[in-house]
Amino acid sequence: MAHGKYITAKVRERRKRRKKRTIQVGAAAAGAAVVLLAVILIVNGLQLRAKNQQYEAQIESLNAQVAAQEERQAAIKAREEYMQTQDYVEEIAQEKLGLVYPDEILFRAVSGQ
Repeated sequence: MAHGKYITAKVRERRKRRKKRTIQVGAAAAGAAVVLLAVILIVNGLQLRAKNQQYEAQIESLNAQVAAQEERQAAIKAREEYMQTQDYVEEIAQEKLGLVYPDEILFRAVSGQ
């Protein structure tokens, strides 16, 4: 009977070692999974940060374009308003058509010798 108890104790000891080894392997696998997930999260976070920087630069560029177009629009509006004035009409009449008021004297430079 002592021999049976010895075998049973030996089997129990083996089972304990297997169980301990299984727990150790499981813990190692869980640790590896945690490390892998951490690496994946870090890499994805870096990629997202890079994308965010690209989008911020694109936003700045678009804002600059909007500001430039607003300035252009204001210049066009000012030009349009000027074109509605008597000064503009006189300027075009003098420059393009060579017209003058009856009491004006026009001097022209003669080029040449």
